[in-house]
Amino acid sequence: MPAELDDVDPPESMILGPEPDRATADRRAVEKWDRTKRSLETLDAVMAARAPYLLQRIARDRFGKERFRCPVFNNQCVCPLREWSYKMPNASELPEVTPPPAQLLVEDGVCFQETVTFPPSVAAKTRQRFQWLCRPWRRMYAPRTTVERSFAGMKGSATERVERGWIHLHGRVKTSFMLAVAVMSQNLRLSIKYLKENPDALDPTDPVLRGPAESYGHEALNALGEIERWEHLLNPDQDRNQNPDLHPGD
Repeated sequence: MPAELDDVDPPESMILGPEPDRATADRRAVEKWDRTKRSLETLDAVMAARAPYLLQRIARDRFGKERFRCPVFNNQCVCPLREWSYKMPNASELPEVTPPPAQLLVEDGVCFQETVTFPPSVAAKTRQRFQWLCRPWRRMYAPRTTVERSFAGMKGSATERVERGWIHLHGRVKTSFMLAVAVMSQNLRLSIKYLKENPDALDPTDPVLRGPAESYGHEALNALGEIERWEHLLNPDQDRNQNPDLHPGD
């Protein structure tokens, strides 16, 4: 593989958002978007140039060992160590592999075998489902930021506070149920916050976007560990307010 393809530096940002309005957006935001676009286009070109040199994964066992095949056998490139590869019909169109130095050649290596097996501890980053930093890999990586932010939100001391010792229960079923309650609490909290910041999104016909139902208060511990009664309403239930007869038990 050419030396310029050996080292690939991750771009400043792996996600290219929507293009800002150049007439109204901040100049720095436009420049950052252009810079990100150029860096991702350059990265795509580099990853495409690296693709012919990739080993092909052909098998994996339950212990994590994976077997890879030499790219020459996949008609991806030609190699001086496999002279027959120059006789392939499209050999003139394929890139040529530069063999490693003699001191790095080993009899059980891929240069002398069609396939080679790697244990799970070797090159885990480059043995992912997709080639590291390629476009499909970046698409798969993109949701990670949202997932990590969601986890961090549930662990916060001011939110659900999911941490070691947050509940005193034993058993997978019980702890899983409580975790589901924490996730529901987070989803409701985020929905209420979103509707508070975006009142135009309120929709009385939508079970989520209608806003939270009216609350008659609940008890919670404050920062001092004292019990307080919370009665602040972010968005009362419109149906309950307009049709009190529908809720005779309240």
